Amino acid sequence: TQQELDKGRQTHLLRYSNLGSLTRFTFDNLLPKGRSGNPINQEQFNRIYEAAKAFAAEPEGWLVLAGPSGSGKTHLAAAIANERVSQGQPAFFISTPDLLDRLRSTFNTNNEIPYDEFFDQVRNAPLLVLDDLGAQTSTPWAKEKLDQLLNHRFNSELPTVIVAIIPIEQLEDRIRTRLTDPDLCHIYAVEEKQALLGYSWGPEFELQKGMTFDNFDWRRVNLLPEQRQNLEQAFRLALDFAKSPDGWLVFMG
Repeated sequence: TQQELDKGRQTHLLRYSNLGSLTRFTFDNLLPKGRSGNPINQEQFNRIYEAAKAFAAEPEGWLVLAGPSGSGKTHLAAAIANERVSQGQPAFFISTPDLLDRLRSTFNTNNEIPYDEFFDQVRNAPLLVLDDLGAQTSTPWAKEKLDQLLNHRFNSELPTVIVAIIPIEQLEDRIRTRLTDPDLCHIYAVEEKQALLGYSWGPEFELQKGMTFDNFDWRRVNLLPEQRQNLEQAFRLALDFAKSPDGWLVFMG
């Protein structure tokens, strides 16, 4: 029946989207003015919210969201992907570190999806949502793959949402020039963190209050390569867990 066909297509689109637990991030459960008590910040967030909704309705060009961790960027980006899926349209969501890990894993001959097939899927996705740009390891190989991906989508003018966790000016030159192109890209700065709970730090936690993902440096020069790699993996696990807590995350050492 048509209902069964529609249900099957929706299931396929959800599986293709790679959203996983982020299917809960929608426009319906995102406050249009954010959670800031500052009217100026509310107005700014509302402009970004409306721009994201408009992009979800009719994806065109690139939408770039920049700002600190916890400001609502990933929720906005996932809401765009979820909205497209709900409309019966394809969208592919992936974080930059996960993308590079998946590409590396496809070199394994036992992998179900060959490297060329997976990379082509990402490069030509009807709508690509690339989260956590700036959290990846800056190796020559990683730079090359990101440059190939973004250059292809830029030249083809394919609809793309990019979430940058570091200031745009700190990105690699070639990536920055793509993201700041005035004809294709629209950049929105989500500047204030969105407080999810009415919790305030006590004076005894003054030191911990300043410990954020934004100022944590896992690229420490005094570490051995293996130690730096382990620290990077722990950082990325913590970042993912903070976005979508599930179960327990235990650090040992």
